[in-house]
Amino acid sequence: MQRLQLCAKEMVCDADQPVPLGLDVVEQALELEGECGCILANYEELQREFEEQKLRSKVSEALSVLLCFEDDGNMFGSIEESVKYFREIVDENQNFMFGVKRVQKVSPYPVKILFSGILPINQIHMHIGTKVKSFIESDAVYFSNRFAALRQEISKSVGIPILPVVPVVDEQIGEYDVVLKDPLTQDTIASFTLQYPLTKESLEPYLKKLSNIYKVLAEQKCYNRIL
Repeated sequence: MQRLQLCAKEMVCDADQPVPLGLDVVEQALELEGECGCILANYEELQREFEEQKLRSKVSEALSVLLCFEDDGNMFGSIEESVKYFREIVDENQNFMFGVKRVQKVSPYPVKILFSGILPINQIHMHIGTKVKSFIESDAVYFSNRFAALRQEISKSVGIPILPVVPVVDEQIGEYDVVLKDPLTQDTIASFTLQYPLTKESLEPYLKKLSNIYKVLAEQKCYNRIL
């Protein structure tokens, strides 16, 4: 907790900085219900993130994502690229803001990322089979919009913002399987096998089933409040 508080304090960018990030914004992020976490990184690690996307699942769990960049006058391109990357992967239901702090020399960890509002229901892991992956990718725009509408419907029903899930393509399960796993124990919460052949129409009953699972989990204390 002490490390988190220190990280949050160092993220504040006063009004005279190139891009301010106020103390009130940081404090509001920390006050969100759920867990918080802070990651320290350098610009080389951020550059690798664009390819590896290791932080994408962490971003998908947090209701608020704040970034602070140190700039010695030579980092504008890296900062611009980083902001663009995070804007592309955050959801409209997430709070995303960043600040830029002017320095004489960047520190060993000039990038700080604060994740907050992490609720267990948004940490659920979804494993999908290879055929399910291919089917979704066959019409990415349609499924992106359909899943967004589904999340909106669930969020309205349970009163908790449901964020996009970053599914894990799992070759250890059936090609048409979908498995939900507990974020801490990795125990299976629910699973089902999609019927072949896959069509948009045949998928709808499974989306209804998925919606009902999330609604049941949202009623359980361990999935809608701090563990």
